[in-house]
Amino acid sequence: MKEFGDTAVIIKDMNEFLRRFMNGLEKCWPNVCLLLDRVEYYSQDKTRLLNPLFNKPNSYRDQNELRLAVGRLDMSRPTSNGKHELYQSTEPLKFEIGNIADITQIMPIDDFCTLNHMEP
Repeated sequence: MKEFGDTAVIIKDMNEFLRRFMNGLEKCWPNVCLLLDRVEYYSQDKTRLLNPLFNKPNSYRDQNELRLAVGRLDMSRPTSNGKHELYQSTEPLKFEIGNIADITQIMPIDDFCTLNHMEP
């Protein structure tokens, strides 16, 4: 966990965080598709169909991750069925969600790891 930094941000109200996230995303990028799911962990010695967006090896199981995947829709390129294509871009989508201090708690990563009985 220390590879990501020395501070942990704990979201105390996930529903409110997601509401602010979606509002900020919609204001900046109105034509997007969003996938939200928990990451599933798998044993690498078993063969199975994997979704690279939402599957990770068991060695990452401690992360207990919720992942958001966002794609921008190209409204100028409708397909034959009337839907729109995704932009083929890996550029980051940047947008503001406002101050989240009221729904988060910040602590040193060492304290977070101790709290969760993880190896720092």
